[in-house]
Amino acid sequence: MTTFDAAALKAWRERMGLSQTVAAEALGCARNALRAWESGERRVPHYIGLACAEIERAKKEGKK
Repeated sequence: MTTFDAAALKAWRERMGLSQTVAAEALGCARNALRAWESGERRVPHYIGLACAEIERAKKEGKK
């Protein structure tokens, strides 16, 4: 299983065209937590990688 690291999280957010604030809202976390994960200050939790994948899948299928 691949880990979802800081670079992958930031790349996902940019690919989705989201600001940190909007991405944090979509993921159900605080913007400060997202910032800490993206900067590598804290390890990205596994569930965040799963949530990112689901949000992207839903967007590709035309869901909100």
